[in-house]
Amino acid sequence: MGNHPTSVVVSRDRVKRKGKTPRRRAGENAGALSLLLMEIQIGDRFTEGEFEWEVVTHPAAFQGGKSLRARIRRPGVPESETEMIWPAHVRLKVRRAQ
Repeated sequence: MGNHPTSVVVSRDRVKRKGKTPRRRAGENAGALSLLLMEIQIGDRFTEGEFEWEVVTHPAAFQGGKSLRARIRRPGVPESETEMIWPAHVRLKVRRAQ
C-alpha cells in the first residue's frame, strides 16, 4: 500500500477508502465544499444566479448516468421548489448544514 491517492485498506469487517476528501477553502467561501453532484445531500445549499438554493431530494441519475437531477427550493419559500438538471461531471460549491 503506497501513497496512491485511492488505496484501499481492508480490515476484518469494513473497508476504508483513503483518498481525496472534499477540501474546505479559506477565504470568501470559507464554509463551501466543491462536490460532484452525486455527493450532494439533502439540506446542502448553493448559490445559482442571485439566489441561494437548498437541495430537497437526493440526486437521481438518468440518461445512462450522464445527467443528474434533484429537486431544489429557495430556503423559506416552499412555492419556489423546482427540479434542476446538471451534467454528471459538474462540481457544485455547496455549504453543508452542520
